[in-house]
Amino acid sequence: MNGSDSKPDLKELLIQFIFNYRSEITGALLGLILAVLIFTIGVFKTLVILTFTIIGFLIGNREDLNKDVVKILDRVFNKQ
Repeated sequence: MNGSDSKPDLKELLIQFIFNYRSEITGALLGLILAVLIFTIGVFKTLVILTFTIIGFLIGNREDLNKDVVKILDRVFNKQ
């Protein structure tokens, strides 16, 4: 019997680590990307890119967003 049979595989450990800390890893990667953009192209151009990204997200998500807005407006205006 091999002694390495009882050790977890490195690939499995890495997958488990990524799964357990996926939000932290995502935040760190977004921060890294933001820092690289700011240092390479500047703050203003980075803000323009972020603005267009947010607008694109909102356009792509408008169906779900519209449903949420309609629900909120129904609650506000249908109070008796």
